Amino acid sequence: MKIKHDIVEDRQKLFSHSPKDPPYTKSTNLRFFIRIVCNNAVRAILFDTYFMNKTKIIYTFIALLLLIAIMPMVIGSFSEDAIRWAVRRTADISFIMLCLSFGASSLHFVLKSDFSRWLMQNRRYLGISFGISFLSHAFLILFLALRYPEPLLSDLSNTTIYTGIVAFSFTSLMTMSSNNAAVNFLGRKLWSVLHTVGGYYLLAVFTLTFLSQLENIYFWPNALAAISLILLRLNKIIKPLLNKSESKSEAA
Repeated sequence: MKIKHDIVEDRQKLFSHSPKDPPYTKSTNLRFFIRIVCNNAVRAILFDTYFMNKTKIIYTFIALLLLIAIMPMVIGSFSEDAIRWAVRRTADISFIMLCLSFGASSLHFVLKSDFSRWLMQNRRYLGISFGISFLSHAFLILFLALRYPEPLLSDLSNTTIYTGIVAFSFTSLMTMSSNNAAVNFLGRKLWSVLHTVGGYYLLAVFTLTFLSQLENIYFWPNALAAISLILLRLNKIIKPLLNKSESKSEAA
């Protein structure tokens, strides 16, 4: 594996050097050793553990969702505040998972790092995790409306309701089609259109929601992250076009 290869390579760098190289002091060796240990520990924890690949991501995510959002609601005896806590936390978690799954290819286009490579390899499972969280968010909103209809129903406009219905419909379709059988049934082109259009629609909904709440400082990091993701997506689209036009002009 690449991680094992890197560890061996780092060990060789640490314990052997050419006579032409400057002599290493004890402090230099210690700093280099600490850096190697830290780097490989992070790689092992993030990219080579049982829980952090493929379907294990989904199981781990469900456990975290239950711990962060659902359990506090149960402990709070399903009070209005407790349910609202769960609604907010599922929205926050959903946005994070959308950024990781929908932004994976754009981030890898820029960074080409171990982290972005891991995102690319597992973006299907990150996307399914997003679907679980966002659909949980929808069910919790319905639960809140049934248990404490006011002031929730009074605050909801028709635009918000229809926008939410479309967003949750896209999420359902994207989650159910995140498998090879759906790709074969729909065809790669139609499947790609569904996930691309759905991803941009969901990103637009989150972005507009955060921008409309900027009077609350709590939403500033979310708004910044949403705008950053949009810029990353645009960079992935525009940069290859610019490079292609430059190469054509040079050839001419």
